[in-house]
Amino acid sequence: MNYEIERKLSDKADKYELHNLQNENRELKSQIHELERKIGNLEGGNSNRYYVLERLLNMIAEHPQFSDISNQIYELRSSL
Repeated sequence: MNYEIERKLSDKADKYELHNLQNENRELKSQIHELERKIGNLEGGNSNRYYVLERLLNMIAEHPQFSDISNQIYELRSSL
C-alpha cells in the first residue's frame, strides 16, 4: 500500500514539475518573440537613420557651396 501511495505522490510531483516547465517554456518563448520584435524595430530605425544621413550628405556634396569638399563628403558617406 505504501508503494502505491509513493507512486501516486511521485506522479503528482512529476506532473507539477512538468506543468511548471511548460509554463516557463511559454514565458521564455514569449520573451524571445518580444525581443525579436524589438530588434526588428531597432533595425528599422537604424535603416531609416542611415537613409536620412546618406541623403543629407549627398545634398551637401552636390551643393555648389561645398564643391571644394565634395570628395570628402562622399568619403564620409561611403563610410556609413
